[in-house]
Amino acid sequence: MGGVSGGSRPFSSSPDGRFLAFVSVNPTTANDIMVVDRQDKTEARPFLKTRFREGAPMFSPDGRWIAYASDKSGRNEIYMRPFPGPGEEWTISTGGGAEPAWARNTGELFYRQGDAMMSVEVNTSPTLVVGKPRRVFEGRYATSGALFANYDVTPDGKRLLMVKGSVQDGPAQINLVLNWLEEVKRLVATEKPGRPSD
Repeated sequence: MGGVSGGSRPFSSSPDGRFLAFVSVNPTTANDIMVVDRQDKTEARPFLKTRFREGAPMFSPDGRWIAYASDKSGRNEIYMRPFPGPGEEWTISTGGGAEPAWARNTGELFYRQGDAMMSVEVNTSPTLVVGKPRRVFEGRYATSGALFANYDVTPDGKRLLMVKGSVQDGPAQINLVLNWLEEVKRLVATEKPGRPSD
């Protein structure tokens, strides 16, 4: 794909399969959101290219919007912009957010906020109406360690597939043995079998 330096990571395709949104890693502008038209693969075009770190672009179920994460406020938040643009950016999350994912049949947008799974009702037609974020549940589930979703949502938004990481508790007690070699020598000396008598 033309216009990409430093590598790229595909994330989402439009519902009709024509457009692919991906993240381009660029040493100058960090992570940028790019779009390629599969009918015209000659050049990828920037969807969002700033000095901030943008990622995890996800097409809305109707293909008219892209939700994404950005650190432009000083922390990761979820935003939306109309596709193909131009248009106003909408802030979706409050209090931080990463890992956006759509429920394809309902238009509900999910995202992570720390250990909390959040949800926002989004109606994109005939005009954009964004509800208030609500906490769906909270729990310690594995994160992607980046901006993209490490979970999936069923099309009806009623179930989520999460990765449950194994949590290993640290040892309850640590014993420190000093002069352990002397202790081993003493134990070996006392356990030597006696010599057979002549």
